[in-house]
Order: sequence, then C-alpha cells, then structure tokens
Amino acid sequence: MKNKSLIVMLVVFLCLLGVSTVFAGYVYVGGDTYSSICQAWYGDLVDQGPHYAYVDGPSGHAQASANGWDIGAEAHGVLGLSGGDPSFYISGEASFSQPFRVTQAGPASITFSLDGWMSIWVDSDQIPSDWGGSEIYSSFSVNISDSLEENWVEDSDTLDVWDVDPYTGLVSGDYGPLTYTLTYYFSDEDIGRLFTVYPDLEAEVFGDIDDSLGFQGEIYLDSNFIDTLELTGYSGGIAPVPIPGAVWLLGSGFIALVALQRRSSSD
Repeated sequence: MKNKSLIVMLVVFLCLLGVSTVFAGYVYVGGDTYSSICQAWYGDLVDQGPHYAYVDGPSGHAQASANGWDIGAEAHGVLGLSGGDPSFYISGEASFSQPFRVTQAGPASITFSLDGWMSIWVDSDQIPSDWGGSEIYSSFSVNISDSLEENWVEDSDTLDVWDVDPYTGLVSGDYGPLTYTLTYYFSDEDIGRLFTVYPDLEAEVFGDIDDSLGFQGEIYLDSNFIDTLELTGYSGGIAPVPIPGAVWLLGSGFIALVALQRRSSSD
C-alpha cells in the first residue's frame, strides 16, 4: 500500500506542476476565471503585481489593486518648492481580462460601474493668476474593450491647476456613480463562441512648476479611484467561462490520495 500511495502522490504532483503552469496568473473567484495586472509608477520607479502594486516616492505615492471583478487605482502627490518635489509623474493602473461564452442567440450586455474623485489644492498665500509654463494636473481614464472588437468604451477627465478657485485654492470633482455598458447581438452561429472583455483604469497626477513664478508653498494633487471600477453584471445569452475541468481533476486526485492514505493507515 505504501508503494501505491507513493505512485499516487507522484502522479498528483506532476498534475499539479502542469496545472500550475497553465493557470499561472489566473484566480478563481465565484466560479469565474479572470487574469489581472496592477502597476504603479513614481517617475522611473515601478512596481507591479497580479493583484496589488504600490510605489512610494519623495513627495507622493501610487497604488493599484485587483480583487475579482473590482479594480482600482490611486495617485497622490505634494508639489512645491518649500519642502516638496518641484517635478514628478505619479500613476497607478489596474486591468483584468474575463472570458465569456455565448450560450444563446439574441441580445446580451455586460455592465461596469465607476466611482471616484479628483482634486488639486494650492496651500499658499500665492495663487498665480497665470501659471505660465507650469504643467500641473490630476486625471483619470477608463478603457473597456473586447476581443470581438465590437465594443470600445472610453472615459477620462483632467483637472488643471488653472481651474483652481483663487479664493479657496481648490478645484475638485466627484465622478460617479457612472455606468458603462457593452451591448451585443448574437446569432445562432455564434453559440459556443468565446470572447474576452478587457477593462482598464488609470489614475495619474503630474506636476512641473514654472521656475519663473517664484512660487512658495505646496500643491496637493489627488486622483482617487481605488477599488472603484467593477464588472457589476451581465445579461442575455452569455456566461463567464468557469475554471477548466483540469482543476477539478486535480482536486479529485487529492481527495483520492487522502482516502488511500486513510485506508493504508487503517490497514
């Protein structure tokens, strides 16, 4: 029985190696398979990972995350000449891909939602009416596409330092809840067809002060869309592609191994 147990363990181990290779980067979430990537930048400093990325610099940070069908990104920076960094580029970006299968003819749709905010706050007694050659902004962008090349959703906005209220030193904006929908119409010939959706979200802040202004103070820039772009639902004749059967076979192998070991112990 010991030899038989060793053989089963070897077979399961080899299966595990194969499945691990095939499904590297994929995550099991509620019966669905998705692949994600997150990236964060502070100038040339970069961090990335499948589910989370974070980078911290002299005057700010960026982060990005992916959790199932929910992704997000955030960028924050403090720009200034009194203890701050006079120039930076900070950005966080997250994306994932989710395959679907066409199950019946007719209309279908996939819906996403977004919620977040951006701001620029000038903390100084001096708020120039003309920022000259300065480039200072907070921005976000959303891109959602599919492998069928039938749908493409784009949304973005930018807050510039020129929009700052001279009395409050602030400009801000709330974005959401916003809804984005991919729509389809499938024929009988499409049944069984596979396609993939690719949502992507980026938050960015950029700062470069014109030296000729003689600016003294600090400027806070935020683009906060962490955990805010989500695939909220789908309808019609489509369904997310489940984890392939090889994973379930692997699980069955483990169960058989445990049962065999218990039987060996009892014998």
